[in-house]
Amino acid sequence: MTRWTVHPARRRPMAALGAVAFVALASVLAAHALGPGSGFYAWIFAVLLIGSLTPFFFPTTYVIDDSGVTVQHLGTTRRREWKAIRRIDVGPARVVLSPFPAPRTLDRFRAVVVMLQGAPSEAREELAARAAALRSGGLPDGPPRDRASP
Repeated sequence: MTRWTVHPARRRPMAALGAVAFVALASVLAAHALGPGSGFYAWIFAVLLIGSLTPFFFPTTYVIDDSGVTVQHLGTTRRREWKAIRRIDVGPARVVLSPFPAPRTLDRFRAVVVMLQGAPSEAREELAARAAALRSGGLPDGPPRDRASP
C-alpha cells in the first residue's frame, strides 16, 4: 500500500494568497454590481468560489493498494477498483483513471484524478505499469464517443 498527501496551497503560499485576494475582490465587485443590501449574496458568492477551489486549499490523500485507488478529501472518500478502470492516462503532474476506454466528456464526472505532486516513486511506477498493462490488453484506442455514431 502506498499513501501520500497533496496540499497545493501549502506548497505555493503566494498562489494561495492570490486566490484568496481574487475571491475577496470578486465578491466585493459582485456586491457592488448587485447594489445596496446585497452583502448576503456576496458572501454566498465567496463561499461558492472557495468551494470550487477546495482541491487547492485543502489536503487530499491518495492511497494505492492491490485492489484499487482511494482518494480522501474533506471527509469524503472516493474509491475506484482496478477492475473498473478501463483507461489510465499518465501525465507529468497527474494520472486520470477512467471507467471509459476512450476519452469522453463524462470523464469529468466519473474519472478519478490522482495528483502526483509529492507522490513516492513506487506510486508513479505502479500507475505507469498498470497503464502499460492496460494498453497491452488490447483496449480500443478509437476516437472519443459520447453520442451514438450516425
